Amino acid sequence: MSQSGSFDSGVRTQTEQSSGSLTEKAKNMAGSISERARDTASSVAGQAQQLASATAQQAQDLYSRASSSAQDLASSIGHRAETVVEDATDLIRRYPVDSLCVAFGLGFLISRVWTSRD
Repeated sequence: MSQSGSFDSGVRTQTEQSSGSLTEKAKNMAGSISERARDTASSVAGQAQQLASATAQQAQDLYSRASSSAQDLASSIGHRAETVVEDATDLIRRYPVDSLCVAFGLGFLISRVWTSRD
């Protein structure tokens, strides 16, 4: 029995050491998994922030281009209106009597249309 008792005690010691070693390995593995999860979460958060920043920059660029296009369109329309007015003014200066007759004729026609409505 003494052999059996020392055998049991040796097995217990070995089992306790194995158990302690497994516990330590499990702790290390859990720590490693936790660290990887933290790194992954941090990476995902960084990528989300970069995506949000890029999206905001694209929206700002789009707004800038739309605003610039609207200003260019307004400027173009204004320039064309100026050109029409200048052309009409030049035409009236070249043909003053003819222009006066046309203006009188248009005024007469407008007054006839207006009075026929009543």
